[in-house]
Amino acid sequence: MNLEVDPRHASPQLYAKMFSGLVTKPDTLTGVCGRIIRGTDETAFSKLSFAEGRRLAWISGSNDLLDFIEKPHRELILGIKDEQWLSEQLDKGMRWKLVVLPEGNCVLANWAGVFEQVQRYYPEVADKLLGWANALASEDLVKQIDAKFLAQAVKDDLCHPLHMSTERYMTCDDTALNARLFLWHSLGMNHLYQGNGYTRGGGKEYLTQNKSLAEIRDCVLIDLQVH
Repeated sequence: MNLEVDPRHASPQLYAKMFSGLVTKPDTLTGVCGRIIRGTDETAFSKLSFAEGRRLAWISGSNDLLDFIEKPHRELILGIKDEQWLSEQLDKGMRWKLVVLPEGNCVLANWAGVFEQVQRYYPEVADKLLGWANALASEDLVKQIDAKFLAQAVKDDLCHPLHMSTERYMTCDDTALNARLFLWHSLGMNHLYQGNGYTRGGGKEYLTQNKSLAEIRDCVLIDLQVH
């Protein structure tokens, strides 16, 4: 079936037309996934994730992208953060864009998908981490992480002494807590992660390699007007 004709199974290019109102929003949507990225200059929009050292990026599924159509762009951002944070970012000159890419580029982010991606993109720690596969699936494990490790300054700074980077995880004690902390800091798997491939809002979530948008065939970058 021609992907540029059937709006229910869209290409990124067709989705961009839906998003801009040039093509009617369908009742259902498959074939695409995407991610909202932000920055103050164009270099920030050259890659899927701006997080330093991040080898993987989280991607929203087609159901979420369908919901994005016809929704005020400000609301898209407020679905991620609150009004105060948004105002602070706007004062800094922050801008947002939606990256849309073919769904086939991504792996469903259930536990099986996460472990698959760790083996592929973090091979130096894969054996150590996968030894805790059963323990990692327990929701109680996250509750045991000391709050000091979850501060924004710790999570965002690779050089912070409490940040569980790949290098630090390679040499730290081999415990389930350290494995989970590595996933939180280095993959962005926070307390909201459910492990079934779905967000708490009900949409599918995926992982894909964090790379230059120029390397992703058929991806589309859409400007979001956030004021």
